[in-house]
Parts: sequence; C-alpha cells; structure tokens
Amino acid sequence: EWTRIGSKMVRLQNSLRSREQAALETLRQKVAREAAALRHNARHVNQLDVLLGFAQLAEDANLVCPIVDESNEFHVVGGRHLSVEMGLHEQQRRFVKNDLSIDAGSRLHLITGPNMGGKSTFLRQNAVIAVLAQAGSFVPADAARIGVVDRLFSRVGAKDDLFRDRSTFMVEMIEMSEILNRATERSFVIADEVGRGTATAVGTSIAFATLLQLLNVSKCRTLFATHFHELADMLGYVDPADNQQAAAHQPSLNVGFYCTDVVEATDDAVIYDHRLRPGVNRESHGLKVAQLANMPGEVIDNARRTLEWLLARRQPPVEAKQGRQTMEM
Repeated sequence: EWTRIGSKMVRLQNSLRSREQAALETLRQKVAREAAALRHNARHVNQLDVLLGFAQLAEDANLVCPIVDESNEFHVVGGRHLSVEMGLHEQQRRFVKNDLSIDAGSRLHLITGPNMGGKSTFLRQNAVIAVLAQAGSFVPADAARIGVVDRLFSRVGAKDDLFRDRSTFMVEMIEMSEILNRATERSFVIADEVGRGTATAVGTSIAFATLLQLLNVSKCRTLFATHFHELADMLGYVDPADNQQAAAHQPSLNVGFYCTDVVEATDDAVIYDHRLRPGVNRESHGLKVAQLANMPGEVIDNARRTLEWLLARRQPPVEAKQGRQTMEM
C-alpha cells in the first residue's frame, strides 16, 4: 500500500513539473512576441518615474525651470547647493544664495577667499545646476539660463593613487591634463586649488599656465578657485581701492574676479560672508581656522610668528626702497 501511494506521489510530482514547464514556456513565448511593446512601455514608465521624481523634488525644494539654449553663456540668479542647504536647514541655518553670470566678456571667473569661505560649494552647485538642467530637471535657483554644455569637467579635492605610484599632486596633474586636452568652447570646467600639491612658486606657475590655456586655447566656461591671489596680479587685476583710475581701464582678458570674505573674526569664531562680490581677497584666515580646530596654542603662536617673519622677508626695508628710488631718479 505504501509503495502504491509513493508511486502516485512521484507521478503527481512529475505531472506538476511538466505542466509548470509547459505553462512557463507558453508565457515565455507570449513575452517574446510582445517584447517590443514591453520595452516600449518600460521606457515610458522609466521616463514617467524620473519626471515624477523631478516634479516632487521641484515642489519640495522650491526649484525653478531653467532655460537651456544654444549660447555659450551661463547665467544663474540665486543659485543654491541642495545637499548643503538641506544640511544647514537641519541645523536651523540659512544657505546663502549666489549669482553667476558667464558670457563672452567674462568666460573665466577667478575666485579667491578665506578657508571655509564657500568657494568649493559655489563651484559644485553650478556644476550640479548644469547637470540637472540638461537632464530635464528643474534647478535650485531663482532663475537660470544655460547654454548647452557638451562636457562637464571637475578638478576638486585631494586624493592619491599609490598603488599606481601616483602621488596627490600627480593625480591632480593627470586630471588637469585630461581637462586641458579635451575641453571645448562648449565645456564647463570647475577647478579648485590647482597647483596646491607642490612648492608654492611651482604651484603658482602651473596654475597661471593652466589659466592661460583655459582662456586662450580651450576658451571654455570656467570657475577657478584658488588661494594663490598672486594669480590675479599676474592677470592684470588692479584693486579699485588702490588705484581707481587704473582699475577703470583694466585689460579685457575675459576674466572676472570674485571673492568671498570674513565679516568678523574673534578668538572663538569666524563669521563668513558667503556671498560672492567682485574683487580679490588676499586673506586666507588659515591660522584662525587652525585655532578653531583646536590646534595646540603653542603651535598657533609659532605659526603666527613664522608667518610674520615670512611676510617681512617679502617686503624690502623702507630705507632700501627709498634708496633704490633715489638711484633710479
């Protein structure tokens, strides 16, 4: 009796398996016949899913519809960095909006300012705005008009690749070389602290040569943030506060000079003005940042004395300057 029952169970299992395989094969053939229609519907469902996500984000984050045209310009009013803004909101802090206007008369913007002054955030937020605009999304700004970008290049941060014998500076140069060799007039480049990985004089020289290449050869839209404020002087910038007449006749190099600033610096805090203004900022406030990071007091004191000594070495004595002037006369 047990043998008959076992045989029936085996036959039943085999029958179920064959019917399952037949049903699966029938379904597979139906899917194959409708494959084109299914793929067509899947594309539409994917697009609808993305657009609904964009719409929800635009509603939640107060985004605006950008104008994307065939020009080589890049205009943003009240631009924001969504990730940074959301993080600040969690701390009950307000994100400072910034404008950007790149056109034929100002293709490259040289941006200076203190440490933690918001330069890197400004670079990244405009790169994100360019990507979102061309992906079909609304953008985090009050208004935006962006000429089509064929390539977006980014040289930011510090990293090494020791497995391939590449130091931090070597990686920086490889990435910058890729940009200089591939960027076109329709490209958008953000470059942060080019040349910082080597000696100051060499880094400044490389940064200046990179600027000239971007300006004269690539001719692309560029945001170039740096602590090498000497680059502004090398490009012919004249501070209106020092010489108003000369500043009114600055050479037209298709370069815009902008900076962030420090409103107030005390022993306990640094208050930044993250809104970009025209000009050049020659103060990094790096010692203040080091102090806020709880570096030992004796280290800060030694650093301050060393900085004073280095700055004094750069400035020749007043008597010597007067003597040279007399000899020249």
